[in-house]
Amino acid sequence: MALLYLPANVKMLMEIQKIVGGKVVKEFKEQKEYIVWYAVNKKDLKSFFTLVEKYPFLTTRKQLQYTFAKQCMINFNAANFLSDRSNKYLVPNNL
Repeated sequence: MALLYLPANVKMLMEIQKIVGGKVVKEFKEQKEYIVWYAVNKKDLKSFFTLVEKYPFLTTRKQLQYTFAKQCMINFNAANFLSDRSNKYLVPNNL
């Protein structure tokens, strides 16, 4: 999860790190500063998924990314991952 490096975003991701785990780092891309939260292990991801189930993403794009990540956690298949990854933004009929 990459967000612009703003005090409110830093505070929010630090709170997520306290509750969920993972790590928060500052990154630079195209002369802009970002604050990024990373899951370090599957336990962090599972905790994050629980949080997202309670407080869902607002945008369709993030909802689709979340659905793709959750499906990979449940049934990861390395052979299909690369092809499935390019289709993760196709909106299913039930969304």
